[in-house]
Amino acid sequence: MLKNRYWVQMSIILIFGIVLGTFLTMPLNVSVIGLSISGFSFIISIFLTINKKVNLRTFFCISVASVFVFFYSYSSIYCKNRTFLEEYQDKEFNVVGIIIDRTQKYTDIEISSGELRKGIKIRSYGLEKINDDISLDEFQLCELKLTLSNCPNYIKAEGISFYAQGYALSSEKCNKKLLLKSAFYTREYFSSSIDSMFSSSDVTSSFIKALILGEKSDLSDELYSYYGRLGITHIIAVSGLHFTIIVMTLFNVLCRLGIKQKPRSIICILFAIFYCLVSGASPSSVRAMIMIIVYLMGKFLLYKTDTLSSICIAATIILTLNPFSFYSVSFVLSFLATFAISISPELFEIFDLYHKPKIIKKLNRISQSVFITLIITMFIAPTLYSRFQTFSLITPVANLVLSIIFPIIMYISLFSVIISPFGISEIFSKVISKIIELFHVLIEKAASIKGVSIVPQKQLISIVVIIIVFCVIFALFFKKKHRSFLIKISVLVFIISVLFSVVTNIYVLNKYNQIFFSDDGSSALLFREGEIIYITENEDKIDKEFLLNHNVLDIDSFVIKNINDSKTANKKINNFFIQFMFDKIYTNSTDLNLNKSNVLSIEDFNYPETKINEKYGIDIIFKDGDNVLWLGNNSRGFNENESVKKVVFSKSFFDKKENVISIPDNVDEFYIPQGIENSYGFKFVKNNYPNSKIYFLDDFSHKTKSKVID
Repeated sequence: MLKNRYWVQMSIILIFGIVLGTFLTMPLNVSVIGLSISGFSFIISIFLTINKKVNLRTFFCISVASVFVFFYSYSSIYCKNRTFLEEYQDKEFNVVGIIIDRTQKYTDIEISSGELRKGIKIRSYGLEKINDDISLDEFQLCELKLTLSNCPNYIKAEGISFYAQGYALSSEKCNKKLLLKSAFYTREYFSSSIDSMFSSSDVTSSFIKALILGEKSDLSDELYSYYGRLGITHIIAVSGLHFTIIVMTLFNVLCRLGIKQKPRSIICILFAIFYCLVSGASPSSVRAMIMIIVYLMGKFLLYKTDTLSSICIAATIILTLNPFSFYSVSFVLSFLATFAISISPELFEIFDLYHKPKIIKKLNRISQSVFITLIITMFIAPTLYSRFQTFSLITPVANLVLSIIFPIIMYISLFSVIISPFGISEIFSKVISKIIELFHVLIEKAASIKGVSIVPQKQLISIVVIIIVFCVIFALFFKKKHRSFLIKISVLVFIISVLFSVVTNIYVLNKYNQIFFSDDGSSALLFREGEIIYITENEDKIDKEFLLNHNVLDIDSFVIKNINDSKTANKKINNFFIQFMFDKIYTNSTDLNLNKSNVLSIEDFNYPETKINEKYGIDIIFKDGDNVLWLGNNSRGFNENESVKKVVFSKSFFDKKENVISIPDNVDEFYIPQGIENSYGFKFVKNNYPNSKIYFLDDFSHKTKSKVID
C-alpha cells in the first residue's frame, strides 16, 4: 500500500471540502455553526478513541466527515469575506496601504488601516496621484481614496480580493515587510545585472530572468506562444524542477564543504523560503518550496517521505491559505503533473534489472521516461483544454528532449545569474547568448510545425477525465501490483483516444470542401482541398472562438478585406498570427507593418473557383454546382453575368442602405444573421425576392466532396 495512505486520503477529502466551499458558499451563520460542530465532533472522537470506546476505523470515518465539514465551512467564510458586495458599489473608501507590487499595467496594494479590512490586497489599474511629490514605487505607504469593483477568481488566486480605481493623497517610505523588501530588491538587483550582462540579446536576458527569477514580463507574446504550442510553459514557471536543481545544488555544495546534514538542511530550508519570495511566490513555486522543505525536514529528522504525501501537504497548506488558488492554472497544472509522477509505476519492475546488461537498464530508463511523460500529458490535458482550448501533440516528445537539454540550460542560466554582478568577458556572454538563442530557434521551429497543436473534441476530453478519475482511484486504493497494470492500460486508452481524434479531424479536412460563417457573418472559414482559409471583414472582426469551435489552430491563408492602418490593428493581427500560425496573409493595406515575409496583396489571393472582390465580397464556386456569395460591409455592386444560388450576409452589410445594390437578381437562398429583422436591408430582401427562401445564418450548411470524379 502507499506510504501514509490514510493521510493522503484525508488530505484529498480536506482539499475537496475547500474547493467545494469556493463553488457553493454557505451563509455566514451556517458556516460558523459548521465549524463549531465539526471541530467539536473531531475532539469527541479523539477522546472516545483514546478511551477505546470506538475503534480506529470508526475514528477515521468520523475524522473524514469532520474534516470535510470544517474546511468546507472555513472555505465558505474565506470566500464570503472576499466577495464584492452591493454596498461597495460607487462608494469611495479612505485607506492606508502598502504598495507591494507595481508594473506598467497595475499596482497591488495591501491595506494596513482605514475603512477596509486590514490585510486584504487590492489591484488598481491606472492609480493616479494628486501631485508629483507622491511616489508610487514598491513598499511606499500611501494614503488612498479608492472605489472597488469585483475581480475574477483567477485573480483572487493571486491573493487579490478586489479591483480598484482611485488616487493617492500622500506617500512615505514603509519600514515594514523587511523580508519581502529584501526579496524584491534582490530580484531587482539580479534583474538589472542580467540586463547589463546580456544587453545585446533581449531573448537571453528575458529568458534567464523568467527561468531563475520568475520575472516573465519581458518575454514576448510570440515566444510565450511557442512554449504554449509545445505544451512546455512549465519550464519558464519556477516550479519543482527549478527548486530541485537550485536548492539541491546548494545542498551538495554545502556537503562538499563538510557541513553536517542537519545544519545543511536548515540552511537549504531558509534559502528555499527566500528563493520562493525572490521568484514571486507563484502557486507553482510555493508548492515546490513546501515539497522541498518536507524533503529536507526528512533529512533533518531522519525520516523518509514519499512524493504523494508531500504534494498533499503542499496542496493543503496552499488551499488553506487561499482557497481561490484552485482557480490558478499554474496551481492545477503543477499539482496534476506532480501527482502523475507520484503514481507512475516502473514499466519493467517484474524483471531483475540488477543482473541485466547495461543496455537493458538504459532501455528501462528510457521506457520509464516515455511512460511518465505520457501520463503527465494525460493528466494536464483537460486543464489545458479548459484554459486554452488546445492540446499539443508534440508535448511528450518535447518533454523527453527537455529532460536532457533543460538541466544544462538551467545550470548555464543559474551560473549567469550568480556571476552577473561581477561581470564577465564579452566573449563568454556571447557564448551563453548563442546557446540560449539556439535553444529558442529549436523551440520556434518545432512550434511552427503545422498540426503540432490541435483543438481536441469534447468527447475526447470527457474520456480523458474519466481515465484520470480511474487512475486516482487506483493510486489511492489499490495495491502497487494492480495499480501498475491498470494505470498502464489507462495510458494506452488515452493514446488511442488522441490518435482517433487526430485521424478524424484529418479525414474530415481532406475529404470535404466546407464553408462556415460566424454568428454575425463577419468571418468565413473555408476548408478547401485540405487547406484552411480564414476570411474576415477587418481586424476588429477576428473571431478566435469561432476558429477554436471548428478545431482550427493552423491556417494556410488569412484574408483581411479592410484594415485600419494603426498600431492597434498591427498588434491584433500579430497576436492572431502568434496563436494560429498562418502561412500567408492577404491584405489590401500597404502601410501595415507586420514584419512577416508572408504578407501579400489581396489581389494575389488566387485559389481555384474562389474570388475576393474588393467591390462586392467573396464569391466561392464549387465543382459540383454550388455558388456561395458572401456580402460584407463594403459591398458595392455585383457582376450581373454570374449566377448565384446562395447569398450570405454579414450583419454589417445592413448598416448602410446602399449596400442592397450589390445583391444579385436571381438567388435561391438568402442567409441572414439574427437580430436584423427590422432593418431596411432585410425588408428589401423580403419584398424584392418573394420567390427566394430566407434562412437564418445558423441554418447555413455546405459540405461537398473534395475530389469529384468526372
